[in-house]
Amino acid sequence: MAFQTSLLRDGEWVTETVYLQAALKASGASKAVEEPQNKPPACGLLARTVIDSPIVHWVLPVRLRSKRHNDVAFIGSNFVQISEVDDDGQVHEVLRKDDFDLRIRNAVVLGHGLARVIDNDEPDDFIKPERHGGAWDCSAPVEDTRAWRLPPQYLALSLESGDMVFLFIRASSQGRHCPFEFVTKVESSRGQSNIGQQLAVDPSSRYLAASAPDGILVIYELKSMLALNLQYSQHGTFNPVEAAHLRAVHGVIHKLDFLYPRPQDDHHIILLLFIVRQERHHDSPVSRTVTYEWELGDSIRAVFGKDKSGTRVPMEHSLPNLLIPLKFQSALLIISPGYIDLMKDVLSGSPVFERLRIERPSKGPLHTGLGEPLWTASSRAFRLKAYSEQKDIIYLAREDGTILHLDFDSADLGLTVLNLGAIDTNIDTAFGVTLDRFSDVLIVGGDSGPGAVWRLSARTSFERVSVIANWAPVLDATTTSEASSWSSEGANNETRNARQPGYITPRKKPEAIFTASGRGLQGTVTEWRTGIQARVGLDIETEEVIRQAWAFSEDDYDIEGLQVLLAVPQGTVVLRFSPDLSQATALTPGTTPFDLAASTLYATVLMAQLVVQITETSVTLVTPTQSSRFLLQELLEPGHDLAQDAFCKDNIIVMSSISGGLYHLHTLEIDQMKVSRKHSWDVEGEVTCISLFTLDQNQRVVASSMVNGMPRVSVYTLEGSVIQSESFALHRGTDLIAGTRCGHILTIRLQTERPITWSLEEIADAPIKVTPAYSRTDGLGEALACFDGRILMMRGLNSRTAKFGEKHFVWLTDSNDALASSPPIDSVYSLRHSLSRSHGRTSILAIAGSRVLLTEIWPRAGPVPRCIPVAAFVDAETGEVISSAMGKNKKRLEHISGLGRNDDRIHGLYEWLCVKDGKTFAFIIVTTQSGQLLVVSVESIPLMETRPSSRRLAYWTRYKKRFGAPVYSVVGDADGLIFCVKNIIYWDVLDLAEKKLKPIKEFELDSPATSLQVKDGKILALTTGHSLQIIDHRSDKVDGEMMHLHGDSVARSTMHMIEVGDAKDSEFEWPIFLLSDVGKCSVAGVWVSAQGSQRNKELTPVIEGRVPSAVRRFVRAHSRPAWATTDRQRKYGTLLSSVDGAEVLGLTLVGSMQHFTLISIDLWRLLSLLQNLARRNPVLSPFTHVYSRMEDLDLEPRALPGKMLIDGDLLERCLKQRALETLLEVEESYTLFCNCLDGLEGGKYTEKFVDGGDRSRAQAERYIALGYDILEYLSSPVL
Repeated sequence: MAFQTSLLRDGEWVTETVYLQAALKASGASKAVEEPQNKPPACGLLARTVIDSPIVHWVLPVRLRSKRHNDVAFIGSNFVQISEVDDDGQVHEVLRKDDFDLRIRNAVVLGHGLARVIDNDEPDDFIKPERHGGAWDCSAPVEDTRAWRLPPQYLALSLESGDMVFLFIRASSQGRHCPFEFVTKVESSRGQSNIGQQLAVDPSSRYLAASAPDGILVIYELKSMLALNLQYSQHGTFNPVEAAHLRAVHGVIHKLDFLYPRPQDDHHIILLLFIVRQERHHDSPVSRTVTYEWELGDSIRAVFGKDKSGTRVPMEHSLPNLLIPLKFQSALLIISPGYIDLMKDVLSGSPVFERLRIERPSKGPLHTGLGEPLWTASSRAFRLKAYSEQKDIIYLAREDGTILHLDFDSADLGLTVLNLGAIDTNIDTAFGVTLDRFSDVLIVGGDSGPGAVWRLSARTSFERVSVIANWAPVLDATTTSEASSWSSEGANNETRNARQPGYITPRKKPEAIFTASGRGLQGTVTEWRTGIQARVGLDIETEEVIRQAWAFSEDDYDIEGLQVLLAVPQGTVVLRFSPDLSQATALTPGTTPFDLAASTLYATVLMAQLVVQITETSVTLVTPTQSSRFLLQELLEPGHDLAQDAFCKDNIIVMSSISGGLYHLHTLEIDQMKVSRKHSWDVEGEVTCISLFTLDQNQRVVASSMVNGMPRVSVYTLEGSVIQSESFALHRGTDLIAGTRCGHILTIRLQTERPITWSLEEIADAPIKVTPAYSRTDGLGEALACFDGRILMMRGLNSRTAKFGEKHFVWLTDSNDALASSPPIDSVYSLRHSLSRSHGRTSILAIAGSRVLLTEIWPRAGPVPRCIPVAAFVDAETGEVISSAMGKNKKRLEHISGLGRNDDRIHGLYEWLCVKDGKTFAFIIVTTQSGQLLVVSVESIPLMETRPSSRRLAYWTRYKKRFGAPVYSVVGDADGLIFCVKNIIYWDVLDLAEKKLKPIKEFELDSPATSLQVKDGKILALTTGHSLQIIDHRSDKVDGEMMHLHGDSVARSTMHMIEVGDAKDSEFEWPIFLLSDVGKCSVAGVWVSAQGSQRNKELTPVIEGRVPSAVRRFVRAHSRPAWATTDRQRKYGTLLSSVDGAEVLGLTLVGSMQHFTLISIDLWRLLSLLQNLARRNPVLSPFTHVYSRMEDLDLEPRALPGKMLIDGDLLERCLKQRALETLLEVEESYTLFCNCLDGLEGGKYTEKFVDGGDRSRAQAERYIALGYDILEYLSSPVL
């Protein structure tokens, strides 16, 4: 038996669990001799978000840039993403904002055109940059705000603090690299933190209503768009709120909305409140509608001066799901479970509720609830002005994907209903309707699974355009890590290398992370990947192996559509695509001037719309009006009629050939439509690649070769004179990018009168091909690398380190199939212009064997999940299902015995390695909600029964044990199983003779155990209400009973835990138990000494702090890409989280991933200082800095558990905005910053910075640079 009590500990009141039996024993026992105690680890914890939650709560069509920009706002709990819908219904990301630091409660659109009326006679209110000829004009920075005009609409967001945020998009002063930026204005809640649960805007966009559940109503008077434009153009300010009025309402405001007035009364404002209140003490609450109406400009105080009783609504509408104002007759659609009514005559004082005769659609297959599916969202369709004056079109969506088309007539509110059927996507509140050229476009954010974009044209059915990724909810997680625990060194023995000055051995292949995601039919196994998405637009099978490809569009020279040259072993294939890319034709020698008889080595377009094709035997020049061809046997000396490699730049061609066993280089010159040889010379060794570049306005030839087994880079004049020739050595510099056969990226710097220098970076263990990448973000220095079947995008070449600052894998995806895998790629070619005309996108041709894939690379890196259909066993590499369920008679079944019930669910899944009599038996243990514990056997099916290249597994239920309550968790213990049924832990041991589990001991907890582990012969039970409990199940002190050893002093609602720390650290005793507290949305690190004989000792708190989302599962994996671990050392005071240097990651229910890093106290002091300064900075914390300024600034906080968690997202924001100089403007802050740096690892990083007393400007720059280096090191990619 246990009870809880409150104690004041470390200045905070905490709730402790006290076990009565332990307390009585302790009071009666004699005082034992105290044993020497080890001290808990002194450390902090850095937590940062690696992947944001994909869940979208609102999809709002909004003209946030101009009338012509078809923008859509995707709004989640903490982000706003603006995307554009193109003429084909495809959605392209424009801009994202995720620095709110507070949850977004609600969002609405304000401004012109809220009724979704398309009026082509209205003037276009563009904001800069404008679009000219298919391109954004962003070349000139915009500095004069008076030249700007506001877009037609803007957004209003209510935050968790109660503040209201108004925002729109304008042109950015950063030009091409970031053409747009957000402009925000925060309206304070004035202490009403619950405001914003419900939001509504009136049709004229002059009033905004916000409410709180406790009956607080705020009416914001808004300025007209004309006044806002005048204010913004004259003063450069954006402040839409004229005044705010607060009023208390008797009851709970369940819903509120503004009704549409008559068309001729556009100054008439009508607000309807749906209030639930208890009118009599012992009666049930009553629901009423209360209506307030006034004219534009009336006194709001006078309008709301008196309470109104309102109109009681029918019982079936006591808590409606949706209120939908109609554009005609101030009517309102009320939708509740099972009922849809039309509320008319609202202003008469006696409104009429008319039941609409709508046939209830049948339940869809995606519905997972027990009752009828609910109507969850609605959206008004865009229609032309003349049509919109007569009709009001509403799309009504249900949670199972069913959609109705409601057509209301303006004259008598006559209704025409069309059941559009069900889409294969669950629908919640994230539902919006916009349009493209010919269709309505329905955008669904998705509920417990992926969303989608659908097109609906007249008299047609739904057409899915693309899938919107959503891997939430995340229910379970696992990795391919071979390490069994935090103290395991794994198969690679990396710990030995980690002990050599912190060096961590790079891994050629990172370990993968898989989660169980989604729900019901939408459930998948998701592999977590990050990188850049490349959507496949065309996939053509040529039936010939393709070496390389080149493509030319109408932007390159005067042709219609797209022309592709494919180099195949026996020649060249030319494909011509139609302008809409819907048709492809293979050209014959009689229909194309290109050389099809020989394989193409290189092709390009010169400035004068001249296409140059270089094959193994010829050079062909093609313009829109003429062509010419020159054979190499005529251009070169005898014996050099077959080229090995070639390159062309400007009017110069360089090629290599072999004659008499020697390599030769040749330079050719193009003069209009003629080609002539300039010079030829022989080269020592084997020429592996060649290129041309310009240095001091002179063209040079660069060639790499292998000489006596050593790689060499040589630079020549066009006449063949050697300028420089050097063998490899490690230097710094940048000019040319090359890929090596052994998997390195070589960055070569070529400068006048200086030696060749280069930097070498290990990327893979396979040959790398490098090609330039072209996008509309010119100047970033981009390149594509192809190796081992993958594509790598490299961006941001650093002039100091001569390495690319960003490297991201490019994952080919199918916009309509989230389950499609990315094929292995052999080569890639980047088009010079994006075929979609989208800013920042890169169109590429990818070659996969005999397939040609035309894809477009997205500008922003992010999560690119790989979805695998749910099955018992799948191949982690291919995603193929490799298992079959069987009965004990070895006949195939759909489900094994004990599973397959719709009303049941699996709680626990565990691989049990049972050791008996020196033999190890492997089983899969399954526990269920219905109270079953299943022991499942797995065996391989002989290959002769299957395809030789695949493997198959069979699994069946070997043993089944039933209980009368849910079995929540299970863990194995060599010869037995430990599992929790309801709130009782059982320990059963396998009896081989009787072939069943025999009960040994049991222990009653105060709450169920969600997770069980066995460590050092002790049970670690993580409970739903009483945190971590440590139990000795093998104790002999109490016959037949387990003994409680340790418990947490704080009552936590814990979900999962992981052990972290360095097992070989001699200073502290590790590990720390990192716990996920879902009740407080926090993590806690607790510790207890494993030494000594003390019992009933409380766990010592070491770290406590809130995280953005509660962690559902912790995992441990070596997840960093190979290049991120090359030459990586543990430094600056970071600590190992496991003995083999693995990363600790937390997966949340909402689909986000967090990374946790242990840090030393010295590093914690530095990061805590920066964190406290950043929280008060209005640029880094634009929506929370006001609240941080209300608190005392503690620049030197004490190392208390509640302050040991560092917000890595805030520090990463500081790094991206290069804000250290701003944060450290105050002398006191700067001095503390320098002192913290001096204290890192004994001052090893700053010992050469200070030569005396005062710090000079140069020294200050070195301290700041070191600060950025530390932040960059801590923010390096882990996935």
